Amino acid sequence: MRILVRSALLSAMVMLAACSGGSGGAGGGGTGSTPPPPPAQSMPNNSLADLRYSENFANDNAHGTITSNSTSTQSRALTVRYEASSHDYVLTSGNVSQRFGTSDIVQQDAAARYYNKVSDNTEDVLVLTKPGTSGPLTYQYVGGGLWRRITTSGDDYTGSGDAFAYGVQTPAVDVPRTGSASFDVSMIGTSGLTTYSGTG
Repeated sequence: MRILVRSALLSAMVMLAACSGGSGGAGGGGTGSTPPPPPAQSMPNNSLADLRYSENFANDNAHGTITSNSTSTQSRALTVRYEASSHDYVLTSGNVSQRFGTSDIVQQDAAARYYNKVSDNTEDVLVLTKPGTSGPLTYQYVGGGLWRRITTSGDDYTGSGDAFAYGVQTPAVDVPRTGSASFDVSMIGTSGLTTYSGTG
């Protein structure tokens, strides 16, 4: 029987927009000098729906742990990386890292993909919302995820969970400059055997 993380882990996804900075004035360096082009590895993706380059995504996360006897939450840095050559997602929280590839997808629906990896007595589950331009939990520049790891030993278990929102910088041309705007908020979460969802 699969053990579910009992501590509440909520992933709130908000529409993120970042304006690009203006170009600076002329730099020094003498007549005819031009700044070098940015290195290829720093090339950003323009949309989660069209990932072309490897990237460590900016993210906001909540981390929780659980044992047979206790639960706790704490702040911990999370790295969410996409590797373009293999189409893998690599997540790192503290000293724990896991790679999820297309062969690890066990289910998907209109809103999310579900990854599962089992090694000995440890199970890793990753849920990532699908990018898109319409429909529930589908956004072009931001996504949500939940990474859960459970290790069992007899009747005892330890586990952790990271709920996170992540995304790419919105291209400047797609950021409105005039008028008014509204922002949709979607929330998914779990507490014990109960799941929660909501919009605003």
